[in-house]
Amino acid sequence: MIETHPKGSKARILLSSVFGPYAQDDTYGSRTINPMELYHNQVTRGQGSFSLRSFHRSWGILMIQGNISAPCAVLDFPTREAFARELTTHHYDIVGISSIIVNVGNFTKPAAGQPALISFDDVTTMFHEFGHALHGLFGNEQYPSLSGANTARDFVEFPSQFNEHWASYPEVFANYAKHWQTGEAMPAELQAKLKATKNFNGGHALTEVLAAAEVDLQWHTLPPDAELQHPANFEAEALKTKGVANALVPPRYRSTYFSHIFGGGYAAGYYAYLWAEMLDADAYHWFEQNGGLTRANGDRLRQMVLSRGNTADPATLYREWAGRDPVIGPMLQERGIPDSSVVA
Repeated sequence: MIETHPKGSKARILLSSVFGPYAQDDTYGSRTINPMELYHNQVTRGQGSFSLRSFHRSWGILMIQGNISAPCAVLDFPTREAFARELTTHHYDIVGISSIIVNVGNFTKPAAGQPALISFDDVTTMFHEFGHALHGLFGNEQYPSLSGANTARDFVEFPSQFNEHWASYPEVFANYAKHWQTGEAMPAELQAKLKATKNFNGGHALTEVLAAAEVDLQWHTLPPDAELQHPANFEAEALKTKGVANALVPPRYRSTYFSHIFGGGYAAGYYAYLWAEMLDADAYHWFEQNGGLTRANGDRLRQMVLSRGNTADPATLYREWAGRDPVIGPMLQERGIPDSSVVA
């Protein structure tokens, strides 16, 4: 478990020890200014509000809230999941306002007097939501409707899912994966076991997402004059038609509670997570082939992709950044499916 609540001088605060030196300073050239006044006592200095600056300009403000039970200005709907929201989108050139981003987690609150320990899945989620935050903070376009994370649905998850990779990147992992009492680094044997769990039940994980994406597409390709459908019957036929009907691996979401696609903004777009996964795996492979987590690589991604918002076709942005079109090989490798096109 990872400690995130500051207790004493030896505390490992995820925001400052991981996001600060690696995701901001070394890679993208931004700087974290001292924490600002906080809006609730559950938003601690270890989570906090921070202003990011680089060179002569302010990127904006990022607020980190560890638990959804605290009052939050953007939490105007019931949710049990972590999320990122842009309170304002960068349009500094128009009215002098930079981005204001909030990341809200859903971490279990600790018992009185105890540190807040979170699982590696929660750490990965923090990196994911921070990727959304960076996309918004680095937006540098004149019009807010084209800036930051205001991109096509099948591209908006790319920066967030790409940022997840750094949670297990050796230099970053070693910086925070320490025993919460002794401060000792996680033993190599335990690290290997943790990494080995990544693809446990990988076939199930991939199939359930494919099934959900297919159900979504089938619902949203019905003609306007189609007769009313019984959800269970329609779902079963849709899965059978596309060859992903498996009683042992149901869709991740059934139609009756698939909130992503019915009012959640992902109508006919749930496939975006898989498309973005292909992009993020390919992008991480590009980093590995070009020196890893370096300032030069970070600047290139920030300037050519993260700061561009929706001012160009995402495929064009990616192609110009990587120097080629993305390929599926790295994604298959990440999923534990060997692919000969990937050269280590």
